[in-house]
Amino acid sequence: MIEKTIEFIDANIRAAINAASVGTRFDVRDDTVWPSDILNVEHLVFYRLSSLRIGRADSPFVAIVAREIYFHDGTATSLVTVPTSPAIDGPAGPDGRHGIDRVETLDGEAGAEGGVGAPGRRQPPLILLAGRVGYGVPPGGSSPPLNIVSRGANGGRGGDGGRGGDGEKGRDGTPGRNHLEDGGSSVVCDVQPVPGQDGGNAGPGGHGGAGRPAAPGGDVYIVGPQDFIRAALDFKIDNLAGEDGDGGRGGSPGTPGAGGKSVKPVAGCGPRKPDGRPGMPANVGDPGHNDDTNDPPAPGPVYEIPLGSWLPLPD
Repeated sequence: MIEKTIEFIDANIRAAINAASVGTRFDVRDDTVWPSDILNVEHLVFYRLSSLRIGRADSPFVAIVAREIYFHDGTATSLVTVPTSPAIDGPAGPDGRHGIDRVETLDGEAGAEGGVGAPGRRQPPLILLAGRVGYGVPPGGSSPPLNIVSRGANGGRGGDGGRGGDGEKGRDGTPGRNHLEDGGSSVVCDVQPVPGQDGGNAGPGGHGGAGRPAAPGGDVYIVGPQDFIRAALDFKIDNLAGEDGDGGRGGSPGTPGAGGKSVKPVAGCGPRKPDGRPGMPANVGDPGHNDDTNDPPAPGPVYEIPLGSWLPLPD
């Protein structure tokens, strides 16, 4: 289906337009998304609109089809294609397990490394297909005021590292055991008292996952008569890469376990033992990285496909 005329109206003159007459005129705010892969109209008219985004996520191409692209007032307009899909971040790493109340496992485990982000997806081709370019007031004489931007999707951010496990508290000491000899006149220590156990060490935070590189902008196809191609080549056409994903943050360390408390020993079993020492602290995990941040992908090319002097469009 071809709309007859769609006019993109700046907010300053919206009051003069009947917004209900969609199909003849379409009242749209700045930076509005036209949610379709094909914008198919007879007359595409820009009235001082600063930005329009067109496209749908995951569409195989974005096409702008018009008998005439018309500029009213000659004011700058930016037409931006919507990225194929949003950036996909890596999952956060799971937290390390805490120490448990056994002698050999008092230490907290390290947090797991964050997942790797997904690379950005390449922008689909942008097809700009029109019969001719028209100009409003004042008459054109300079380059057509259209800036076409095809931007690749951002790379996914790395997942954050998991938090380190907490150290377990050390066991408290025991007082020992004694008995009496020589008819109860002397005390003999059978079992020495046990001091408080050292607390478990904190587990270190997991490393952040790596970010992934962005995708380049898509190829641009300019299709139409020679006069339209000549005018369209004066447009500012940017094939821009998206932004590389950042590395994930390092996970925070766990909490050291407290030392166990010593108790007063029983008679005959020596002096009181020292309390257990607290566990050792641990480090924050290293942040993730992205090896490709200094190597942006090359932009897609611009193709010129000339047709006859007038471009027939299907009904």
